[in-house]
Amino acid sequence: EGKPWSPAQAVPKLERWTMDLGQAGVSFERKTISPRVVEFPRIDERFAMQAYSHGWAACDDTLKDTAPTSLGGGLSLNAIAHFDHLKGCVNVWRSDDGSAVQEPQFVPRSPNSPEGDGWLLVVINRLVDMHSDLVILDALRVAEGPIACMRMPMRLRAGLHGTWVNASEL
Repeated sequence: EGKPWSPAQAVPKLERWTMDLGQAGVSFERKTISPRVVEFPRIDERFAMQAYSHGWAACDDTLKDTAPTSLGGGLSLNAIAHFDHLKGCVNVWRSDDGSAVQEPQFVPRSPNSPEGDGWLLVVINRLVDMHSDLVILDALRVAEGPIACMRMPMRLRAGLHGTWVNASEL
């Protein structure tokens, strides 16, 4: 539109967009799910393109409406949120001060486990110490914190993306 960029209006939030593809035009309904700064939302991929109840995302746990900053520059994604869409609640695990979380990866407990039953793998950037850890969270109990933490042999850059694929699918 030729207007200057507004950091406050560009803050990423979790939204649900509903479109009726049977209708003419390009209208849609837009609903904000959470007021938190949220990036890298994920679901249990086994339920992609179906109704689902659980989702996870990297987030800023401070609930502020301005574009945050961090030691690493850019967004201050310091927590992992679990969104239970059926119950309408959010549970959050916050990483240590001076740390930033990357995109969570959902790993099902088994091929037949119920939706959301599994783990989240999350790379944590330890910005003060300049190293990275891999933490494992129980996907349905993220607020309880990591069930395991592994120090990486090197520092990984922010922006790591991926998708969990079971070895049997390769």
